[in-house]
Amino acid sequence: MVLATLFQSAAEPLQPVREGIRKRPLIVGEGLQADEIFFEEGVTTSGHAHDLEQAAYQVAGEFEVTLGDERRHVKPGDAYRIPAGTPHSVRCLRQGSYLLITARGGHVETDPAHNHERHEPGDHDHHDHEHGHHDH
Repeated sequence: MVLATLFQSAAEPLQPVREGIRKRPLIVGEGLQADEIFFEEGVTTSGHAHDLEQAAYQVAGEFEVTLGDERRHVKPGDAYRIPAGTPHSVRCLRQGSYLLITARGGHVETDPAHNHERHEPGDHDHHDHEHGHHDH
């Protein structure tokens, strides 16, 4: 099995996910994946859930994050866990990025549902979004 390089450079261009969202793949391993996800202000994701557990660390900007029935305003330095199967969504309040870590459980292929591709106007009120980050 061939995995991505062990080192990633910040000089690599960001990859488009959908309008207003770009990503920088950082780590793709046998049991772990990490990406920095960049949002433009005002962009939201629809409510969605993943089969894999994830964690996020806010790097820059400000976001409103909904996990299940709970909604929080997150700023740089904040972190949160997204249990497998938990509906979640994000709304970017101020342009920024977060580090998204996915526990892949030995799966090397990317999670196609994690690409932030689904979006509907006003989705920050939705709790059934698809949070495809791999997208992401």
